[in-house]
Amino acid sequence: MIPHNQNYNEWLGHQITRWDPGSVELTLSIRPDHLNTLGILHGGVLCSLLDIAGGLAGLFHDHHQQAKTERRRAVTISLTTHFIHQSPSQGILKITGQQLGGGRRVYFSTAQILSEENKLLAKGDGTYRYLDS
Repeated sequence: MIPHNQNYNEWLGHQITRWDPGSVELTLSIRPDHLNTLGILHGGVLCSLLDIAGGLAGLFHDHHQQAKTERRRAVTISLTTHFIHQSPSQGILKITGQQLGGGRRVYFSTAQILSEENKLLAKGDGTYRYLDS
């Protein structure tokens, strides 16, 4: 259960390790509360990470240059997910997202999740719509 004083992203616990125009890299240290009843990483956690990386790939901002109110925001229109290999129950995941293209209102991204052994665990393709400021 998510504590009442945290939002979902804070609870999830991912870290942005690199963020450039059109791409992002995240990591996630797997915790026991990320696991399903079988003791493996929950597919919803993987979907969330793919969605977050795909969304952030099109939302780069220089936090040193822009005020919080100037940051772009977006919502997910669609997300297609493919689970490639069974996920581990511990370790650190590497999640990458890359913007593929788009226009003034909509953009397209792809994201993937790798295990510590660089095994492709999941891949996702998303369509996102920028929100008005």
